[in-house]
Amino acid sequence: MSELDYYWDLSSNNPELREKSALKIIENVRLTIPKNPKKQNYKDPEQILENLLGENGLSSSRDHSRLGFSTTLSEFLSEFKDIDVEHVVKLIEKYTAIQGNLSSNEERDFLFGRLFGLKAISVSKILQKTKSIEKIENIISILVSLSLKKGWLREPCFSVINNILIQLKSHDQSHEIYSMVLKKICDSKLSKTQEGVAIILTIQKIIKNLKSIGDTQWNPLSPLDSSNLETLAKVLKDVNIDPETKQRGNWSTKLHFVWDIIIEIYTSETSNIVNLSFLDFWTKIIDESFFSATSSLEKKILGISNI
Repeated sequence: MSELDYYWDLSSNNPELREKSALKIIENVRLTIPKNPKKQNYKDPEQILENLLGENGLSSSRDHSRLGFSTTLSEFLSEFKDIDVEHVVKLIEKYTAIQGNLSSNEERDFLFGRLFGLKAISVSKILQKTKSIEKIENIISILVSLSLKKGWLREPCFSVINNILIQLKSHDQSHEIYSMVLKKICDSKLSKTQEGVAIILTIQKIIKNLKSIGDTQWNPLSPLDSSNLETLAKVLKDVNIDPETKQRGNWSTKLHFVWDIIIEIYTSETSNIVNLSFLDFWTKIIDESFFSATSSLEKKILGISNI
């Protein structure tokens, strides 16, 4: 098979074929790097990056392109650790920039391409070895900005941010990173959204003392506090607390990732970090909120999903 065939197969509906093609692309680079770069068979990592990030790569809507190309990108970055993350981010921005008069589908492709590219960086875990807070902050800023472009992008963007925060808990400057992320959430008026609650609780699980990180715009600082129960019930029901906050988008039967974090807190040793009993939480949030007489069918379905 030619090199082009492997890239074509990254869009295949067959996950085994996508994986095989990804491994072959990376193997071809690995086998040639120790040799003389001047030889014609040398596979330049820079060229591979551009192939993965170009218009026929991450931003392509063909079959499973985004999944195949982003998986290959994350594996590629994991393998070749000398590649500067800042350079990769610039390439992602370059190849996913929205220019000219695009159709809604074309715009969607570029937005998803950018999201999947940044997610690939997160999955590769190269940020764990990134000492520059500025480079990490740039990625967070792009994700927050991307989340504000379309309501349906907010949850997946913040899911990536959440995974980055978990990865960086042992980073030498983790406190500074968490403080920076928290400030961006508050400045974007997202602290009292499901995404904001998810990030705050993830930070609280790791740091324990939120006062050392900064203001959360909740009083007390943790959303999981008995004093915040009324507001939290509205947030978890996806009610807009701040009129300036854009709605997330269409309703989905899929549970928001904030619920995974909440359940983990109450079912693990971290339950002592919150000032809200599980009984009070369940009664107010599930029984009285999702299953109230005025709740829509959609909300009741979500309530059932939590049981």
